[in-house]
Amino acid sequence: MAREHVVVLFVDIRSCTQWMTGVASVDVLEDFLRAFYTVVQDQFPTGACKPLGDGAMVVVPYATLPHTSALEVLFQDILSAMALVERRFVALCREVEIAAGHTTRLQLGWGVTRGIVHALPQDYLGMVINEASRLCHLARPSGVIIDREDFPTLPLLAGLPFLLTPAEVQIRGVRALMPVWISQDVVLGSGE
Repeated sequence: MAREHVVVLFVDIRSCTQWMTGVASVDVLEDFLRAFYTVVQDQFPTGACKPLGDGAMVVVPYATLPHTSALEVLFQDILSAMALVERRFVALCREVEIAAGHTTRLQLGWGVTRGIVHALPQDYLGMVINEASRLCHLARPSGVIIDREDFPTLPLLAGLPFLLTPAEVQIRGVRALMPVWISQDVVLGSGE
């Protein structure tokens, strides 16, 4: 098992299961999810994208970071890619709404961490995987939660579809209290 330094992102389509019950065509659902996975993979070309039903896990490897400025550049690249996924996802929802004739007002929830994982042939193991998954779960009804210990300095980026502010969350079984960056659309307590 190889150890790798990675950024882990979990992204989930919020209210997708409920939306799917109103879509008459299985082909529309399959095409929608396939297009969603493509949108995610296209924005993280150096990462491994693992489809997870109505979500995905993205694992982006990086070289060991020797100084703070490299970490800031990495964080900026991750946020920029997330913003592009958000924009392309909105456009995808509009396309599906027109094609299927069914209201498609879906949003995304994100959880982001970084650290060391054990790389398996088709998967990854490590605490950062669990943390990213649980942060994504807490990012409800939609929005972004990022481990602030992993990314302590927030880069100044224009055009992000989310505003990040500092907060703290509890992740049962992982950490008592975790400092995070959280977007304005997250309502803490709604994902527990």
